[in-house]
Order: sequence, then structure tokens, then C-alpha cells
Amino acid sequence: MAEFPTREFYKNQVIFKEGSEGNMAYILTSGCVELSVTVNNQNLVIATLNPVTVFGDMALILRDHRRTATATALGYSEVVEINKSSFEGCLKNSPQIITTILNAIAGRLQQTTAKSLKVPDIFIGTVEILNMFRTHDKQELINDHTINTIARILVTEAPRIRKIIDLLAGANLIQLKDNGQEQHIIYLPEEKNFMEKAMRLYENFREFQLNQNL
Repeated sequence: MAEFPTREFYKNQVIFKEGSEGNMAYILTSGCVELSVTVNNQNLVIATLNPVTVFGDMALILRDHRRTATATALGYSEVVEINKSSFEGCLKNSPQIITTILNAIAGRLQQTTAKSLKVPDIFIGTVEILNMFRTHDKQELINDHTINTIARILVTEAPRIRKIIDLLAGANLIQLKDNGQEQHIIYLPEEKNFMEKAMRLYENFREFQLNQNL
């Protein structure tokens, strides 16, 4: 990787910002990097990266890519920078079969990204069910019972639903409380823009393949 420069970042220094145009990928070789998104005017951490990790790589293969998260160094960190033009130059010098395969992967990723907001999934199903309860003035739901019920409805595992619930709570779209009767509950506050904010959260996470990883 001698042809690619190494950059140093210091504590709390931003490597790239959510919403900015992306034309560079990074390989974290030392230190620690935090990925976060802004939801409901709050900073939500979605991943903590350690060496050796590639991040920001979608910028190399997607056209007009906009960063869907902010990357911040948590301490002194070193990263190898791979810009799009250098990457494309490497592709041109690669065997034709490698270039063909990578181009096919890039095309598939572009199609997947374009469809990701159109295809109903477990995240959307979960927030739709919660929103149905909220609009019918059912603001307090027993945590475990609700999670297990949603999992049965969506034909998935309860831990996947629990992670979505935790994600929504981290974004302050719902609250997790104790009702004083030794029961953990999901509290659905009155929020006119609940679905809009939930879908904003979903959009932020689509690049990180939320459906598959939860």
C-alpha cells in the first residue's frame, strides 16, 4: 500500500462528516474510530472500529456518494487513505476478470441501496407495529411480551427485535422504563413525527446493512 498515503488523526478529530460528499475510503491501522449518526438532534454511536478495519469504502464504488455517518477519532489514530481515482487506476491495471467481478459487485450494491427504502423489512415492521399502538393511545407496553409478539408477527428472532427497540430508545424515539411492579415497559411518548424520525434513523443505517446485522 506504499502508493496510498497514511494520515494521522488526533482525539475528537473528524475524519469525515455525515452528509458530506465521499470520494475516499480508509483503512484504520492504529487507534480507534467511532461512527455516529445524528437522529432527533442527538448523536447516536453505531460502531466503534479497531485496527485493522476498512471504512468509508462505499465512496469508492457508488456514484455521487454522501456519507451516511460521521467518523471521529477517539484517540491518536492512523489511517491509510484510498482515493477514488487511485482505486479506479488500480482496477484498470488489474486482470480483466477481477475488474469484471468488482464492477458486478458495485452494480449490485447500487441496486440494493436504491431498493433498501422500498422493501419492507424487520425494522420498518417493528416501528409500524409500535406506531399502531401509539396512535391507539396504548403508550405503555410490557417489554418482553411486546418483543416476543413482534418477533412472532415478523417471523424472526426476539434478539433482533430487542436490538431495534434498543436502537429506537437510544434515539429517544421510545423510552424503556420500570413501571414499579417489577415489569420493564416500552413507553411510547406522544410524538407527531414518530414515523418520519424512525425512517430517518432507518435511512442512516441502511449502508450498514441493518436488516442483516440486527
